[in-house]
Amino acid sequence: MLTRRGRWIAVAVAALATLVLTLVLFFAGALPGAQALLGQEAADEGGDVVVQTEGSPPGTATPAAPEAGSAQLPVRAVWDGPTTHLNWAGDGYETAEASFIGARVFAPGDKVTRTLLVTNSGPEAATMSVSIAASELFAADTRNRALGENVDLSWAVGQVAGGGRFDEVIQVSAPRTEIAQLRVARGETVPITLTASMPSEVRDQRRADTTSAELSFDVQVVLRGDTAALLAITGSDPWPFALLALGLLGIGFLMVFFRRPVVCDYCDEPLAGGERRALLCHEDGSRTVQCAVCAGEFGTSGGASDGRI
Repeated sequence: MLTRRGRWIAVAVAALATLVLTLVLFFAGALPGAQALLGQEAADEGGDVVVQTEGSPPGTATPAAPEAGSAQLPVRAVWDGPTTHLNWAGDGYETAEASFIGARVFAPGDKVTRTLLVTNSGPEAATMSVSIAASELFAADTRNRALGENVDLSWAVGQVAGGGRFDEVIQVSAPRTEIAQLRVARGETVPITLTASMPSEVRDQRRADTTSAELSFDVQVVLRGDTAALLAITGSDPWPFALLALGLLGIGFLMVFFRRPVVCDYCDEPLAGGERRALLCHEDGSRTVQCAVCAGEFGTSGGASDGRI
C-alpha cells in the first residue's frame, strides 16, 4: 500500500490531470456553456441604396464607417460577388457592409436587382434576422415629393419574399423593420435579393431645373447563435462530459487505493502500510524488501539496509 505521502501525491496527480482535461475541453468549446462564457460574436452585414430619378452619376460601393465602440473595421460585402462568411462565435462582433447601387440616375422603366450571399460560418446553427430602414430626402426646390409612390421595392431572403411601394416601406420602417427571420444551418448559404424598380409609365416625376427627391434604404443582416445551450461536440447533451470527469476521478482513486501491495521478497507476505520492514540495497543496484520476521531470521547480510527492523 502507498504511504500517506504517496496517497496525497497520487490524488494531486489525478486532480491535475482532470483539471488539464477540463480546461482543454472548455477552451475547445466542448463543455456546457463554454461558448457563452468565451463570448458571442454577432455578425452584422448591412447595405445601403440611394435611388434618384436624375442628376447624379453612378456611384461605387464603399464600406461604411464602423459603429461606435467597434473593435474591428467592417468586412467588405459585395453584391453579386463572392459569398460573405459570417462567424458569430467568438469574443466580439463583426460587421459587413456594402452599397446596393450607389447614387445613380433612376429613370422610368428601370429595374435594378442585386443578390448577396451570406454563409453561416459559426460553429452551430443560427438565427438570421434581416431588417430594412427606408427614408427620403427633399431639398427646398424639390417638386417630385411623391417619388416614393412610383418606386417599388421587393426582396427575397431564402424562401421568404415581400415588398411594396417605397412610401409604404418608409411608413413601417421607423426606424427599422424586420422583413425576414429564418433558421440557418451551419455552413448553409442564404441568398438575399433586393430589387428596386420604377414603372415605365411614370412621366412627371422631375423637372430639369429642380432637385430630385432622394430615396434611400439600408439592409442589415444579423446572425445570432444559441450560445446559452451550445455544445460544439455533442450538440446538446452535457452528460458525456460529466461522466468523463467522474471516470477520470474514479481512475485516480482506484490507482491510489487499489495499487498492488508491497510484499516481502522472501516469504511473499503482503506488508501493511505501518508494518515494520527492511529495505536491502545490494551491490549490483537491486533492492529487496524483508518483513520483520524474515529480517530477523535471515538478517541483513548481503546488502546494506536503509529500512528499519
